[in-house]
Formats: sequence, structure tokens, C-alpha cells
Amino acid sequence: MDLIAPDFTLIPKIRAVDPDVWLDGRLQPLSALDREYGAARTAYLARKDRPWPMRVAGVG
Repeated sequence: MDLIAPDFTLIPKIRAVDPDVWLDGRLQPLSALDREYGAARTAYLARKDRPWPMRVAGVG
């Protein structure tokens, strides 16, 4: 990564699963039922959701 003078910047498409769970007659996201899972998912999204500045290396 070149933070000073990147040739281009990749914007990643972040994907994270938060499945619905049937509980007490209704669907709820797992992150609403399991705080540890919700915190881990939120931390993952925060770490990954940023642009990646890139530089093209010379060949030869």
C-alpha cells in the first residue's frame, strides 16, 4: 500500500453474514441476540471497510 502517492485506490465490497434466527415466533438478526457475535461482526466491518491505496510496481 502506498498512502502518500497511490496509483489507484481499491474500494473493497465487504460482506458479512448476519443470519436471521427464528425465536419466540419472530425473525431476529443473530447480532441482536448474541452480543459477542454482534461485536465481532461490527469490529470486522470496521477493520475491512476502508479504501486500499495501491501502487503499480515496475516490471523488469
